[in-house]
Amino acid sequence: MRNFLITLALTGIAVLSFSQGNEKLNVYFKFNDYKLDGISKSKIDSLLHTSAFVKFRIEAHCDSVGSNEYNDNLSMQRALSVKRFLAERHIDDSLVNIKWMGERSPLFNNTTEASRALNRCVELFAEKRRNSLPKKHVIQTGDSLLLVEKLEIGTNFRLQNINFEGGKHKLLESSIPALQQLLRTLKQYPALEIEIQGYICCENPGLDGLDFDTQTNDLSVNRARVVYDYLIKYGISPKRLSYQGFGANNKLVEERTEADRITNRRVEIKIIRK
Repeated sequence: MRNFLITLALTGIAVLSFSQGNEKLNVYFKFNDYKLDGISKSKIDSLLHTSAFVKFRIEAHCDSVGSNEYNDNLSMQRALSVKRFLAERHIDDSLVNIKWMGERSPLFNNTTEASRALNRCVELFAEKRRNSLPKKHVIQTGDSLLLVEKLEIGTNFRLQNINFEGGKHKLLESSIPALQQLLRTLKQYPALEIEIQGYICCENPGLDGLDFDTQTNDLSVNRARVVYDYLIKYGISPKRLSYQGFGANNKLVEERTEADRITNRRVEIKIIRK
């Protein structure tokens, strides 16, 4: 865990790209600090050089250590640090909106030191133009058996209510009904072959997340493998299954709220043969 936090401090910032019109940087801070380090400044400069942005939004957060009043002030200082740096780069104040939330709106739970480190963060949203995200053909599952006859080969559908412990590939108990539904579908349609696709939130497209259990950067792969192993355990032949992790690619929504992050943190099923 200590090594993980040191890595965060050295990396300083993670880039999240959403669409042609919007990009986001997550700027991380050391404990009880609000000053931008050289790495963070360099990454912000890199963002500013990619396009001419028309608007910026800064949202600052803290971990849960300390009082609400103290963390409100600390998050304000973090937000102002980023705003001042933008001003140094000749970004007009009228283009920048700032908001500080202290510990009141954490990006992650504060139950571990690793998650608290991720909450010591400023989210910097940069807007080029008002474009909506491209729609993806995803069928959301309901309570009944999946209607396989209506799904074409190559179609993806999303398994609803598949959730994992934060930063881990351990399924929450609330995920079992959705897995049971998929299991019933595969048993009802013995010719059906699928690919299980894992996705994560909160990273730059092209990157995968750190799995806290294995300390490897293949969280989406490991989460897809959990579904794969579950189906084999309950009688589905591995010849009918494959799995793949797509990291933070193919985001469904822009990540502004925890609900958005949950939407992107998902498992999809691709029809290979039926």
